[in-house]
Amino acid sequence: MIKIAQLSCGTEYSAVQAEIENAAEIVGAKMVYPDVDMNKIDKAVDEFGFNPNSPQLKLMIARAIELANKNYAKINSPESWRLLKVRWRPQRR
Repeated sequence: MIKIAQLSCGTEYSAVQAEIENAAEIVGAKMVYPDVDMNKIDKAVDEFGFNPNSPQLKLMIARAIELANKNYAKINSPESWRLLKVRWRPQRR
């Protein structure tokens, strides 16, 4: 089975998430949603070398690094992302 890791942010707000999932279903692929421990986000941003103001972009960077390192957990729905985004707040430096 083909797995597609989605690293984008904002797709649920822009109403394209359903289209992405539909396209994956048409080709017989399964969407996977990489996720990270909240305590790894700041470390990932430092490692990446870019510190955006957006908490969602920081989360996306951390997900990309975890995926590149083959460390990711499958989450069943984008709803889980929203829950994580609401709970996680960036640390002030």
